[in-house]
Amino acid sequence: MKKQIIFYNISFWLLAISTFFFSLHIFSYYTGGDQKFYIDFYNAISGVEFNEVKSIAYDEISASEPLSLLVLWLGSSIFSLDKVIWISLLNSVFIVLLYRFLTKNNTPMIVVV
Repeated sequence: MKKQIIFYNISFWLLAISTFFFSLHIFSYYTGGDQKFYIDFYNAISGVEFNEVKSIAYDEISASEPLSLLVLWLGSSIFSLDKVIWISLLNSVFIVLLYRFLTKNNTPMIVVV
């Protein structure tokens, strides 16, 4: 039982850290195409009030989904993080939540990893 807990903790942190750095690496090269507009939008909402974000989003990227706008605004305006770092952090959180869900539901480790 103790070995399983140690394995779980080590794999948990390795997964989070490796996902973060993998995302950093990939997203630092992914700047063309539609990402150019999303990067411009992310930079445009830095320092603005949240009630202004929806109109900027509609003008910049023709988007209006409030949850994604809130998440991007939090990274840009509240935490003042670069988009690549913010999205890499979010990717790490999502993969860790997925990992926890799968292990909690007794999914075989070969599937989880």
